[in-house]
Order: sequence, then C-alpha cells, then structure tokens
Amino acid sequence: MSHLTEELVLERLKVVKFPGYSRDIVSFGLVKEIKIAGSDLLVRLSVATSNPSVAQTLKKESEQALSTMPGVRSTKVVIDITILLKSVRAGRAAPRRLPG
Repeated sequence: MSHLTEELVLERLKVVKFPGYSRDIVSFGLVKEIKIAGSDLLVRLSVATSNPSVAQTLKKESEQALSTMPGVRSTKVVIDITILLKSVRAGRAAPRRLPG
C-alpha cells in the first residue's frame, strides 16, 4: 500500500480541469485543505462562481480522480462556494462620489 501525502493528492488533482478552461484546479489555487486520516481523504475546494453546476462537476471529477489512488479507501470533497452576482448595471462607468 502506498503512503498518501498532500503532494500526491495535489498531483492527482491536476487532472481535474476547471469547466470551460484548460487549466486545472491546483494551478487555479482552488485547493484550500487536504486532510489525510489513514486511507481516508478529505479535500476542501474554494470556488467563486454563479453557476452551481461548476461546483457539482468539480466535486464529481475530483472524487473520481482521488478514488483511484492506491491506498485510498474513501474520499470526500467539500466545496465552499462564493456566489458571484452579475452586476445589474454592468456597462456603467465608475461610481459617482457624493458631495460631503
């Protein structure tokens, strides 16, 4: 049985691409925490998106990539989502200053 390390986990997560991009979740800096307890693995990702399917895709693909690692019995991927709100006035110039 191989010994799990954070480096091995990060290397494996490099196969998971951010939806719509060619870059992986590791190079984007989305991996915030890795916990290894024997053969159990917990990974926490932080994602800023307004599209909930992005988080679902990242969770599914990350868990698939990690579950095939030698020595892993269980994997859990937790995703913290920061919701990006679309600006109502997207094309507007910089905010105006109020006097006083």
